[in-house]
Amino acid sequence: GSRGSSPHRPHKGHHPMKLGCSTLLYGLWSQDDALAGIAQAGFDGIELASIPNMGFHLWPERMNMKILKKKLDSMGLVVESIGGSGNDPYDSGPKSRFVELMEAGGELGATGITTGSGGESGNAEDMKKAADAINALVPTCKKTGVKVSIKPHVGGAVHNTPSSLEFMQLVDTDWIGLNVDPSHLWRAQPDWEVGEESILKLADYIVTARLRDTKGHQPGIGPVDTQVPGGGEMNLQACMDAFKKVPGLDMVTVEIVGTANWSLEKIQDEVVQPTYDYLAKLV
Repeated sequence: GSRGSSPHRPHKGHHPMKLGCSTLLYGLWSQDDALAGIAQAGFDGIELASIPNMGFHLWPERMNMKILKKKLDSMGLVVESIGGSGNDPYDSGPKSRFVELMEAGGELGATGITTGSGGESGNAEDMKKAADAINALVPTCKKTGVKVSIKPHVGGAVHNTPSSLEFMQLVDTDWIGLNVDPSHLWRAQPDWEVGEESILKLADYIVTARLRDTKGHQPGIGPVDTQVPGGGEMNLQACMDAFKKVPGLDMVTVEIVGTANWSLEKIQDEVVQPTYDYLAKLV
């Protein structure tokens, strides 16, 4: 067919969206296992998680980044981001864990490092504290080329579209942006949001994109099978189409929680592979 004629490519000549997978899905399994499984499933990129007790696949102090970069290149995987949640972004000191992860991200060519804002929803003081703390990372952003990508997260100071837009007014948007996961906006309290509408409102600020399914508007995410695309009630095609309209965004990444202690085979066969197969039809 002619360019752009496929039903999954609504924009004439628009490149298909690339797909990434967070190593977080491989929980307590090794970096080698995570990378092999993600590449085998067909993904183009990764979020390399360095999250205490959930997924530790990047140890800057124990790994040579040049060797890791070569390995990733040989597997055809790009580093979309470093998963930095659980490491304190409010500590911008030169020896802070968060800064070390940003430096590693710079060597690996990561677009961003992902984290939450901290604080509590609706608390103006928390919002200002979060903005000041994240702004303090800007010199490290400039040094490493890595942007700080804040996820609107159920319960946090930045938790929905209005609070995301408010936060963006307080920070240096050249280096600080949003990590938008519509499944969090679907569960925003007290007023849940429709992901594909929110994505378009936040488009100018999106640095990294996340996509998974979810069922219901309760604060908790729910079991793994409702997070796997097709297992919940979100319109993932509409979300993908909205992400395609985000300036400069070329990858959408899967982040699913709850598989940390599963067998490698179960993670691969019940979550990672079916997720890739489902999303590949949407790009």
